Amino acid sequence: MIRNVEIKYNRYFNFKKILIIIVSILLFSLISIFLNFVLSKEKYCINLNLKFDLNTKYDWNIISKRYENIVNSYDTEYKKENLIYEALNNKNIPYDSKKLTINPYVYGRQINIEYMAQNESNGIKVVESIGDSIIKINESFMPNKFVKLEKNLSINKEEVTLDKRLNVLIFAIWGLALGIGISMIMEAKCILRKK
Repeated sequence: MIRNVEIKYNRYFNFKKILIIIVSILLFSLISIFLNFVLSKEKYCINLNLKFDLNTKYDWNIISKRYENIVNSYDTEYKKENLIYEALNNKNIPYDSKKLTINPYVYGRQINIEYMAQNESNGIKVVESIGDSIIKINESFMPNKFVKLEKNLSINKEEVTLDKRLNVLIFAIWGLALGIGISMIMEAKCILRKK
């Protein structure tokens, strides 16, 4: 009678160990599939370039200096932060400040606004709002008949791809290792109790 109970107990315990291993493999595989889905997304590099084209001989030095000063006014982080705040927060446009860069090129008389976005239309709104804000702030100094303001918008699509099969396999191996580890701990506890 005692032997039958021990056999039943061992069968139950072995089934429990196998179940733990299978569940941990499935759990880790599902985590891997989820991460693959979340991380494998398209990203858009939205770039807006504002350039003051000075193709004129009329008062070259005066005009050139004027537009270099406009560009130069965005050379500090504090001024950039104020510009971004005024351009975006008042319009309630969502953005990630870490993915946004504003680079003024003084002697080239141009300002380059770049934003890495998950969503193309939102990224365009972000860079165009900042560009419009620069124009609005400097309206009184903006192009006269001798100067042309060029606005060039470019969008580069980058697809972040992962080796999905390899990721699932790695996570499944981790799950297997964890399942075996938990099973061994449970067996060790069981042996200690018997002693």
